[in-house]
Amino acid sequence: MALVVNKDSYITMQEATEYYTKYYTSADPLLVQWNAMTESDREVYLRKAFLQINSLPFTGRPKNVKQTLPFPR
Repeated sequence: MALVVNKDSYITMQEATEYYTKYYTSADPLLVQWNAMTESDREVYLRKAFLQINSLPFTGRPKNVKQTLPFPR
């Protein structure tokens, strides 16, 4: 099942891949693992990250008064 931004992920699969390639060297185990995963496995990681971010004890007010998610602040 494809990711839906702001429903089960904060970023798209393409944005996640761009982040990994921009901030990790080609020999970094995290990038190697990301590149070895199937798209379904990548979606699982992004969904888990989404749930973990939403479970953090945020303080303050949402950035946008109409946003339905607790992040960003």
